Amino acid sequence: PDEINYLIATSTMSNFTASDSIFLDFYIANNGDEPDPNDRVWIRGSDTDAWIQFVDWTTIPNNNTYVPFTDINITKLLTDNGQAYSTSTQIRWGQEDNFPFSGPDGLNIDDIGLRKIFNFDAAATDVLAPSSGDCGSDTTFFTIDITNEGFVPLTSVGVTTEVTFPDNTVQTFNNTLTPANLALLFGESESIQVGPVNTSGGGTFKVTSYTTLSTDELNANDTVMAEIDLK
Repeated sequence: PDEINYLIATSTMSNFTASDSIFLDFYIANNGDEPDPNDRVWIRGSDTDAWIQFVDWTTIPNNNTYVPFTDINITKLLTDNGQAYSTSTQIRWGQEDNFPFSGPDGLNIDDIGLRKIFNFDAAATDVLAPSSGDCGSDTTFFTIDITNEGFVPLTSVGVTTEVTFPDNTVQTFNNTLTPANLALLFGESESIQVGPVNTSGGGTFKVTSYTTLSTDELNANDTVMAEIDLK
């Protein structure tokens, strides 16, 4: 008979409820495994609940290449099946086959992670332009990338940008990003033009840009900074 192996992760998650958006990410590489009923991934709210299957990893290539399984909303998986987080919430990876890993039979699992997605989270993620080495001008615009890292679509985001000149004087801009498609959905990004700034003298310009969303639940990703050397 085939051997059945399980990797079970138990987490204390009793502080989370159905209103918390918790996402699971992991990678699997199929090491020549033939399809079997226990080549699956399950979850349950507690160690006494029924298992909920949500991944059949026999569908991925069996060439030992990692395949991502990301952005899995485990809160929805549990609530849709009448379960809730507890002090013993479990995720189980299964593997069933008839030869050892070197046979080859089996799977590799890597980069397992749980993430809480906040409802409101506007992040300043990059200064896209100009780039170091570009020529300055008397009408330079700085391009700031804004990403919605929250679950709720954003219809507008306040963006404050401070540009520090080589002589340490500061020019401040207060802008509002209004998405082109009326709302910025979870994971979507859009850029905003800030300026004009007279950079014709060249030198190192320091840019600090941050979002000013009043309902933002995570401030750690609100700010992006860059130093740009212009000719």
